[in-house]
Amino acid sequence: MSRASSWRVGVGYAVSVLCIVGLSFQVDFRDVWRELGTVDVPAVMGAMALTAGCYVCFGLRWRLLLDCAGRLSNFQTFAYLVYGLMLNAVLPLRSGDVLRAFLAGRACRGGTMGAVASIVVERMADVMTMLAVALGLWAFGDIPALVRQPLAYVAVVVFLGALVLVAVARYGNDALDALHGGEAPGRRRLWSAVVTRLHIFTRALVLVNANGRLDLRRYAGTIALGLLGWTSFAAATIAVVSAFDIAAPVSVGLLLVVVTNLGAAVPSSPGAIGVYHAIGTAVLSAIGLDRDLALSVTTVSHAVTVLVQVGLGSAALAILPVADRRGTAAANDISQEGSLPST
Repeated sequence: MSRASSWRVGVGYAVSVLCIVGLSFQVDFRDVWRELGTVDVPAVMGAMALTAGCYVCFGLRWRLLLDCAGRLSNFQTFAYLVYGLMLNAVLPLRSGDVLRAFLAGRACRGGTMGAVASIVVERMADVMTMLAVALGLWAFGDIPALVRQPLAYVAVVVFLGALVLVAVARYGNDALDALHGGEAPGRRRLWSAVVTRLHIFTRALVLVNANGRLDLRRYAGTIALGLLGWTSFAAATIAVVSAFDIAAPVSVGLLLVVVTNLGAAVPSSPGAIGVYHAIGTAVLSAIGLDRDLALSVTTVSHAVTVLVQVGLGSAALAILPVADRRGTAAANDISQEGSLPST
């Protein structure tokens, strides 16, 4: 692990510890435990099922973002996704995203760089979805003042990031070709390898078909599955809020979804332990919930997400070798068919 990575991990753990210590001075854990004892268990079980449904949608969406040409099955893509989510929940530095990009890259035409680009697009789409939900809540007056200024900052950063991605996708290849042409001959071989991978990355940011044209079906499917997945996740969080018999569970649940997902950018320990709870508790108490109840709701919401991620990831880890063998056989069949001479 590099020195920069070590510092980032250290800062993340420190922030998590500070959040936990801060919460310990703001709540009475005996009251929190009492609130947890009143939770409606069937509602929480329903939330877990809805969360699993969310990840199924996200797995199908990721397969559309990847250029796999039938080399990855729906199950393989889903398994790589949930395995990565599980590792993100237990390891630092979002190690799961690195692993799933590597695993998917083995079967995709764009390799690991293409898979990384698909994750970048996936993340950008998710953040934009959260901002759209936040804008809707803001329009109805359900965003507390505590959150408005940070949301405005996030919106500006995301807008600039989207402009950069569009510019890279539109002009990146031309710029790389121009730089490549001006490189000294002695360094051209190394630079060619770098440029090739950057070309793959920039091409993978745009969904195109075999003819090199924008694939509108993939765009439509990606958007639809993303919205369906987030709807399922929001319904899960609303179910958790309802399990505590809180008034206006829809607006409270949507607010919790927005702030905890956007707050994932804050450095923290694996699983965002402490940071997730501090953000959720602060925002829910800002709209009038008792702090003990706010922490209870946030704790159950976090537990549902992590338990589903770990459960699905563990199951995928057990079944994945069989799916990989089948996927490799299918990929070999595709390669052999593609290499046959035409008659």
